[in-house]
Amino acid sequence: MDENDALVEQTQATKFVPMKERISFYLSGFLRDMSYATWGNLTRFYIDILGFVGKWNWMNAALPVVEKIYDGVNDPLIGAYFDSRKYGAEKARPFFRTTALPVALGLLCAFLPITFSRSNETANMFLRAAFALLAYMVYEGFQTLNATAHMSLYTSITPNIDERRGIVSRVRLFASGGSGLISGLT
Repeated sequence: MDENDALVEQTQATKFVPMKERISFYLSGFLRDMSYATWGNLTRFYIDILGFVGKWNWMNAALPVVEKIYDGVNDPLIGAYFDSRKYGAEKARPFFRTTALPVALGLLCAFLPITFSRSNETANMFLRAAFALLAYMVYEGFQTLNATAHMSLYTSITPNIDERRGIVSRVRLFASGGSGLISGLT
């Protein structure tokens, strides 16, 4: 065993993640997957609340297509930005601090039943669709940045392999709980 291997082994044996960081990681996994699961109810919201039925039913097909095209452009750009960004000692933490509020606002706005015009149904429906799409873009853009930072922690939260395995298993359990809670409530 050379000096470098001994240093890695010593670091793995002595490094531990404080409980505050563990709980934050578990909670972020829970809330992140909870917000993902909420999107599963969006089509029902479009139909039941926004009224994308009858002659407006085509919006239920068009909006997801536009959203996925946006994802196809947004996701690689966000990933490239995250990977190429200059950072000090903390790569992910600044993103957790700056993305939580826009993610929550985007999710909230996506489920707002706004009426833009009571007299012009066509304008009202197109503006509702545009607002829903804008809310999705805000949500998804910041959620992707947050999720990229979150996923980077799976491999970097600690150099201790055994501790990391336990933390990541618990995060996945909490994440499943978050999506399961929404699925069970709806």
